[in-house]
Amino acid sequence: MIEEFKGVEVDKLIYTLVALHEVTVEIASNSDLLNALTKLLHMIKGTVQTAKGAFLHYAPLKLVLDSVISRGIDHELHWKINKMEVGKMIATDMPLTLPELQAMCPELIARNGADFGKWGFEIAVPLSCRGELQGVLLPGEKLDRSPYSPADRQLLAMLGRQVSVALYNFRLVDDLKKTVDKLRKQRYEIGAMTYGLQDMAQLSNDLATIIDLDQLPQAIVDGACRNISSSKGVLVTIDADHKTCTVKALKNISELKIGDVIPLDNSYFSRTIVLGEMQRGPMEKPLLNISGRFVVTVPIKDKDDVIAILGCFDKERDVNGQFTQTDEAILLTLSSQASTSWMRARYYDQATIDGLTRLYVRRFLEQRLGEETRKAQRQSSFLSVLMLDIDHFKKFNDSYGHQTGDEVIRMVAAQVRQNCRQGIDLPARYGGEELTVVMPDTDTEGAMQLAERIRHGIETMALSGPKGEKLNVTISIGVSTFPQHASSKDELIEKADIALYRSKRGGRNRCSAYVEE
Repeated sequence: MIEEFKGVEVDKLIYTLVALHEVTVEIASNSDLLNALTKLLHMIKGTVQTAKGAFLHYAPLKLVLDSVISRGIDHELHWKINKMEVGKMIATDMPLTLPELQAMCPELIARNGADFGKWGFEIAVPLSCRGELQGVLLPGEKLDRSPYSPADRQLLAMLGRQVSVALYNFRLVDDLKKTVDKLRKQRYEIGAMTYGLQDMAQLSNDLATIIDLDQLPQAIVDGACRNISSSKGVLVTIDADHKTCTVKALKNISELKIGDVIPLDNSYFSRTIVLGEMQRGPMEKPLLNISGRFVVTVPIKDKDDVIAILGCFDKERDVNGQFTQTDEAILLTLSSQASTSWMRARYYDQATIDGLTRLYVRRFLEQRLGEETRKAQRQSSFLSVLMLDIDHFKKFNDSYGHQTGDEVIRMVAAQVRQNCRQGIDLPARYGGEELTVVMPDTDTEGAMQLAERIRHGIETMALSGPKGEKLNVTISIGVSTFPQHASSKDELIEKADIALYRSKRGGRNRCSAYVEE
């Protein structure tokens, strides 16, 4: 070993051995590869007395040697290398001078001639361990311009072998950390999916119990946004010719309101209709007036026809707001469940909801009134019925036409529905322009308060005729209560009807409770 360092000063040898130890410790203890290589290059420059140097990292998938750190060089080094040349470098034990490298790998020199022309180097130290090339160390010209001696090359070979082992171990640790991080991410995703499946199961049960077509869209939007952490969502129904859509439900979207009719442009929504499939991607411009960065749209179908579209925007738990394949899987499951629930609700709607007023039909009213009467008997509670009729309704049809008459009925029904307790009171179209409300657990006083709110709301609502003229609409209302006024459902309707005509005889536009005459 002493003969190998013949002619090398003792202090330089000591410096070299210390540097060799420090290089090993530095790379083994430093978690930042770039920082470790920077210190490594500084130590090697001091060892061989050069002002320049570079470390080229080998990327096996790209078959390139790229400079990750350099000193005294004003440009990046990028060498293309083939597998045969990699094999030759791995088999090399000693540093190579430029002529030796050219003799061993002539095509490497020819292929990367531009790099060699910009910065000439005198020696290359291949760094390999366990049959794998780690990179190449390139010390620059020595400060005293002397050639690299055999002792210098031996020192560089020793440094190269030690650095190669340290870099190999560093890469193993780095790969292990990446594997651990990947496993942690997979574990998190599995946990999130498990939670998502549980939440989806609960959502499916919730959707299966909703038979009101007016309530279902909001439940779908809320459930979708919750399950995929979407910041906002919308559900729209599609018209027959696929040219417009109607907003049915919203979450955190101020640009729209329920009932808005919007043209369908060439966007994710229209492509969802045409293809009948989920669409996902970045937003280059607002969709349906909704701004955002990313969107996913899901069809709700009646067999093969798209009848509605769910749109979710910007994932909250992702810094980029992008949706994932897991989100797609969740939404596809939701889409299937939503389609089934939608068709069930639609059939129920067709059987129980009046198309003009969106109130319950008379047959359903009579069925539910019988149930509520029996319930009130069992629980010894109150049950009130409100009957209302539009005053002078015939003149609207005669003077302005049936379309205006239908609009009057529609707006009166909307006022009734708006003032009822959702999920408790039962508003229905009894026949023609006559409407009714069944009010469980409500005495005469409470029923009269509701009746007066409805009457006042209709009296003050704005309604225009075909030519823009202001229409004055009023109603008369009658109220009866179980068991105070009646003992059966038929008697409740009869007494409420008598009270209604009492309001008519009293001058209309008023509310009356049943009294014995």
